[in-house]
Amino acid sequence: MKSSQLVRKSFGLLAGILVTQGAAANTPDHSTAKGTVLVVAPTALNGPTNQGIWFVNPTTKAFSLDLPALAANQVYEGWIIDNYTGKKTSTGLFRSNGGIDSDAAGRYAGPLSLNFPPVPGSDFVTLGQDLVDGGHDIVITIEPYPDSDPTPSGVAVLKVNIPADTEAGTELTLESIAQ
Repeated sequence: MKSSQLVRKSFGLLAGILVTQGAAANTPDHSTAKGTVLVVAPTALNGPTNQGIWFVNPTTKAFSLDLPALAANQVYEGWIIDNYTGKKTSTGLFRSNGGIDSDAAGRYAGPLSLNFPPVPGSDFVTLGQDLVDGGHDIVITIEPYPDSDPTPSGVAVLKVNIPADTEAGTELTLESIAQ
């Protein structure tokens, strides 16, 4: 694939044209990428505790994604995609080995201080929309680093739909959509 070639991706009702800008030649094979995401909002004091997503194994408390390492000029980014409105909300940038992502608990986190989990994810308790209405997807993309674009600009590698009425503490399995 040429670096200027447009790659057409589709996830949920989101369909977009993503430019790989040289990333394709340096991107490792993601066909075996896998992982899980926990639907929970640990910063919620009162209210919905199913309005967050965290890439953590609920049993081991370890990072739950198995992703290949990227070049220094690339990074992973988690996204919540609203399939009703097309809105895309970042959950933060992170590396393949996990650790706290670029926005810690997220800009929509609740009032509790978050010291755990030390993994990528975000709480959306003040977002003003329902993540568990069946119309939201979680997507992991590869982005350029640094990444100043507030929309998905890389290649999508993992995806899962959040089923309607998902309860707090539910672990969902992400599907590889890498090509």
